[in-house]
Amino acid sequence: MQQAGSQIVSLLGAPAGAVLVAAAGLTGAAAADAVTFAIALVVLVCVRPAFDVERPPRGEGLLAGAVDGVRIAVGDPVLRPALLLTAAAACFLLPVVSLLNPLLAREHGWSAGVAGLVAGGQSLGMIAVALVASRRGTMERIGRGAALGLCVSAPGITAVALADTAAVAVAGGIAVGVGSGIFACHIGPLVLTNIPDTHLARMQALLVLVQSLALVVGNNALGALADAQGATLAAAVCAAGVCAAGIVGLVLKPIRRLRQE
Repeated sequence: MQQAGSQIVSLLGAPAGAVLVAAAGLTGAAAADAVTFAIALVVLVCVRPAFDVERPPRGEGLLAGAVDGVRIAVGDPVLRPALLLTAAAACFLLPVVSLLNPLLAREHGWSAGVAGLVAGGQSLGMIAVALVASRRGTMERIGRGAALGLCVSAPGITAVALADTAAVAVAGGIAVGVGSGIFACHIGPLVLTNIPDTHLARMQALLVLVQSLALVVGNNALGALADAQGATLAAAVCAAGVCAAGIVGLVLKPIRRLRQE
């Protein structure tokens, strides 16, 4: 539900923001943003969890707690490959949407409308998968589901990169969204199922850290490659990287055998 809500807000937020800028200017839009963030802050401050939250042991320092979380992740036969799959997705899949789509649109001479349809198709695919997962749940073998999501994304990336018509590009965008949604809906439960209750916050933070670092590396490397050799080649590298990560996930026993409890 969080994933579906995020994508729906992204779809509606851009046109709503355009209307706001047109009506009130950039200053008015910035003021409206500040108000909405203030409301979100008040809501977060008022939230009181109905369950016990993780508390660090008394006297444990910040660095010691972080090292302990990394130690558990590296030593766990499921968490370790799950974090590597997350890094691969962040490095090769996320840049397709944020970085390569605009570059491919310029390289192929697509209009702004076609580029928007491709991006919309990706969001539509993610929303559809998220809504299905919220209704029916994930696959029983959540590890296999996460790996299959990466495998589904690979041909979609290829289709967008090589598309000679708008229809092919949009269809590829939908496939990328579907694969991304399948991966996201399964990687979260895969990680959370294997985290000790005392380390939930630390593993969540480590998951975000791994994703962010991989995204920084991927964006810079793929941007440099696109600048030197073109966005199509950069997208082909992404398709190959995502496909390889998905196949590795399907082969690794700790991942493919993990079942949702």
